[in-house]
Amino acid sequence: MSTNFFAVRAIELEPSEIDDLGAEICNPELRILFRIDEIHIAKRSAGWKMLFDHNNGWYYQPTRKALTSFLKGPDIYGIIDEYGDFYTEKQFWAEVDSWNSSPNSESSQDYTKTKPEESNWFFEGTYESGVSKQKKKCAQMFGIPVPKSLDFYSSDGLRFSIFTDFD
Repeated sequence: MSTNFFAVRAIELEPSEIDDLGAEICNPELRILFRIDEIHIAKRSAGWKMLFDHNNGWYYQPTRKALTSFLKGPDIYGIIDEYGDFYTEKQFWAEVDSWNSSPNSESSQDYTKTKPEESNWFFEGTYESGVSKQKKKCAQMFGIPVPKSLDFYSSDGLRFSIFTDFD
């Protein structure tokens, strides 16, 4: 079982932009129309450390400090999970810290070291070349060494996937 987390961003629309843009809400008192964006930020899965989405660096660099700044931004309403539960930025980080402190959580780096026979299938054939390209892309985008597995750790300890939009 897993849970995806999304930053909820409200973007004020200009009258010329009011179109069929997806989810929209209106505040009748202010007469302002907003488009709501959900930006995938993390996935929590049983037995694994929380996995963060770097979003190609569009919103934040892959560090806790940068993600915290993004989540405190003026256009971020809060964080929701895929089940509709709402979290403030502080509640979200408390959830992350609690989850990651579990002794049963591991990273894919740990997993491939302890269970190589179960992880070899992942790197066979044409899929391997796509993984290799994505690892190099992450290294180039973020100025990090080429990741050795499907995740990498930020300088301040968060685990990021080499892929994006993996919810």
